[in-house]
Amino acid sequence: MTLRLATNRGDAAAAGRIKDWAVARFGSGDEAWIVTEARCVEPGRPPRQTTLVLLHPAASLSFRIAKPMLEISAADIGDLGEAAALLAAEGCC
Repeated sequence: MTLRLATNRGDAAAAGRIKDWAVARFGSGDEAWIVTEARCVEPGRPPRQTTLVLLHPAASLSFRIAKPMLEISAADIGDLGEAAALLAAEGCC
């Protein structure tokens, strides 16, 4: 799959909302969130997708949502895996 980073300045506000929803879903602590949007140029794939990366002192996890940032909702973040919730709640070694 070929992805290219999307460069849309309007995505900064959407990325901020997504990070806020991730913190609400998983809690806040030592972790940090990175939110990016990429466009896919392969036929049959969603034209844009959003990737969330949870950086935690113990590990990191990434999630890919097959929607552009502007279409992501709090429900999409709420549907993310329990592994991230456990990692975010866990203290570093």
